[in-house]
Amino acid sequence: MAKQNMNFEIIPKLESAVDMLEYEMIPNIKKGLENTEELISAQGVETLSKSFDNAKGGIEECVVCFTELATVLHAVLEQYKKARAFSEGV
Repeated sequence: MAKQNMNFEIIPKLESAVDMLEYEMIPNIKKGLENTEELISAQGVETLSKSFDNAKGGIEECVVCFTELATVLHAVLEQYKKARAFSEGV
């Protein structure tokens, strides 16, 4: 089997991507949905409410996808960390 060269410089980039998804993007989208829903409820406009309801499902699906992406990136990150530790003899 051929030796694989791993670029461990990707580790901080993976950490950054996971953090951005888990601590910024996903919570901000969820909070934005909550805020929008509150504003629409306060306005009481039926057509606006229906439009929001139609969009909300798609946005929630995106949040599910982003959450799954964060999980996968976290797993990849852990594998890179293990490989780095192994290559350093730790």
